[in-house]
Amino acid sequence: MKKILLLATLILLSGSIFAQKKVYASSYGLIPDNEQDATPFFIKLFEDIKDEPKVELIISAGTYHFYESGAIQKTYFESNTTNGKPKNISILMENLKNISIEGNFATFMYHGKVQPITLENCQNIKIRNLFFDFATPTSAEAEVIEVTQSYFLLKIDPKQYQYSIKNRKITFSTGKHESVPFAFIEFNTKHMIVEPNTGDRNWGNSSVEEDSAGYLKVFYTDPKQFPKKGNFIVIRYGERTHAGFFILNSSDITFQNVNLYQTDGLGILGQFSKNLNFFSCSVVPNRAGNRKFLSSHDDGFHFSGCSGLIQLDNCETFGLMDDALNVHGTYTQITKISKNKVKARFMHHQSTGLEWGRVGETVAFVDNKSMVTLSIGVIKKFRKIDQNQFEITFENEVPQTLQKGMVLENLTCYPDLLIKNSRFRSGRARGLLISTQGKVLIEDNIFETSGCAILVAGDANYWFESGPVTNLLIRDNIFRYSCMTTIYQFCEAVISIYPQVPELDPEFPYHSNIRIENNSFFLFDYPILYAKSVKNIKFVNNLLYKANEFEPFHPNQFGVKLIGCKNAVVGNNQEIGNPLGKTIVIEQMDPAELNKK
Repeated sequence: MKKILLLATLILLSGSIFAQKKVYASSYGLIPDNEQDATPFFIKLFEDIKDEPKVELIISAGTYHFYESGAIQKTYFESNTTNGKPKNISILMENLKNISIEGNFATFMYHGKVQPITLENCQNIKIRNLFFDFATPTSAEAEVIEVTQSYFLLKIDPKQYQYSIKNRKITFSTGKHESVPFAFIEFNTKHMIVEPNTGDRNWGNSSVEEDSAGYLKVFYTDPKQFPKKGNFIVIRYGERTHAGFFILNSSDITFQNVNLYQTDGLGILGQFSKNLNFFSCSVVPNRAGNRKFLSSHDDGFHFSGCSGLIQLDNCETFGLMDDALNVHGTYTQITKISKNKVKARFMHHQSTGLEWGRVGETVAFVDNKSMVTLSIGVIKKFRKIDQNQFEITFENEVPQTLQKGMVLENLTCYPDLLIKNSRFRSGRARGLLISTQGKVLIEDNIFETSGCAILVAGDANYWFESGPVTNLLIRDNIFRYSCMTTIYQFCEAVISIYPQVPELDPEFPYHSNIRIENNSFFLFDYPILYAKSVKNIKFVNNLLYKANEFEPFHPNQFGVKLIGCKNAVVGNNQEIGNPLGKTIVIEQMDPAELNKK
């Protein structure tokens, strides 16, 4: 009996030791619905709880403000972001574990150019029920009121989008920062999509006159590209200097019921992190904030050099100024070779400074022309030379066929990917960009993108985004008629598998094991699938509907095109309503490699 009581007592004590501590932000003086800067309150709060084993932080409902003037200055090198200056960090969670944040659907409002939340070296963090927005976005939304032969008239909110005009040139202000427009995107108000067959339009040397407060006459350089009356345009003038949420060297991070309405750059950026989960999260315009089409300044979700499992479930994007999601690694170019050492450099200006490798990680030596892997090695020592270049010492000698100009690929930093029950609506560019060797499942989603819905790329000569796909299943999704209404880079079909392989060898395809099955495609135009350099690709058991909302315009007048592929299967796809894309085209491959069921 005494032993049983002692055991029970030990269990109770153990439970109390690891019990979750509740901390109320209001006890730190963080009171909603006033104009005070919330930044110092969070600095104090996280300092106090950093040594607690397990904490639930509870935030009262309401609106909290964060200002650039009070932000933490810290230097980060963020993938696909303009770096070089210290970032303005509003909420910094660093070296923290086992913390859950209950937001009670509060709104965090940011002023100026800042990074709303940064997680660095954190484990087991959960953030739920929060809204994030910027008082002054880094792009401007305007309604087209009138169109003449010489100008178009815009209606714009001068309080939300602060501007000045001098010598007929317009400048927009975001806090203390001033920027001039470089492009605009037109949105169709009837279909709530990017205006078909438009895409990027340069602002160029357009001149502007203020007709009255909030009404701007834009004398555009090319009248043939005037927007349509009644549509909206998003004027782009910002530079991607901060992510919305930046997750660095962290693991087991979960966001749930989080709405991100605007950012200064990428929406959610995960970098060299493991196991990232997003449930019922969205990157969409803030309708309550009087915005119909403008959300994130760039990609909605972006993951570089990550591992473990990344999952999106019941998420949504709309009105992005770039892709809905991008998952990739980074190729680095070899500049010097010795017996077991290689010096390499970052090739794209928005990838410099990354912590590319760590001891024990596996690296592939890749021919940048054929994209063939020559061999692999294991990192024995990693030495950063400067933000542009590094040196790796390998456990064994590098291959004798290795040459300068070829590239390195970090094989350890690739995640599995699960994307389901989500909706990717129209934005400036494409939908999902998939470049990972992990297991990828894309199912039960709705695609309404303006460019291609899914792009599987890989490039060691320009963008240097790495990741040959080795296990990709796309099933039970709906691809609506808005997909491929506008052509952007690599948008050859609704699903575009388009690696950049300068010297294609059909015997050594870049991608492998891609299955596209049991999906529904609503097609107003011809191209459905474009696949280059893939081994084991299947396009089977899909429903192909004819949509009539728009006139076809794409130069690709085929249904399926296969280039340099091996063991391809296309068949058992049901046509409904006589869709246009009936032709299967093959190039640079043996016809015996195609099995038409």
